[in-house]
Amino acid sequence: MDAAKKEKLNKIAHLLAGGIILLHGVEKLDSNHTVSALFFLIAGAVFLAVAIFHHKLVTRIRSADTIFSVIEGLLAVIVAIEFIQAHKQYIQYMYLFAAAAYFVQAVIAYRAPVKHHHN
Repeated sequence: MDAAKKEKLNKIAHLLAGGIILLHGVEKLDSNHTVSALFFLIAGAVFLAVAIFHHKLVTRIRSADTIFSVIEGLLAVIVAIEFIQAHKQYIQYMYLFAAAAYFVQAVIAYRAPVKHHHN
């Protein structure tokens, strides 16, 4: 896969993650879980910023994709646990699947050979 296509896919992935995390924060706010809501709203905003500045981040921090994939995976696990505690029937499995995908992506990004990014 060429670098431009990979950059676009990573940006989309971080946008989706940020949007989903923001939605979960809004849901927590509606449920009067203020502390959880703030946590997820801040995390969602951070991931939207990561998506916007993705190219600049990866040129400065080689392991940026690995770090953010692990964090996104951990957030997906936290959301899944919350759904399990709320006795949901199926949605937690999608979050666990997403978490597994993020962790696999982190391993792949970590093992990828060092490439020099150009501005």
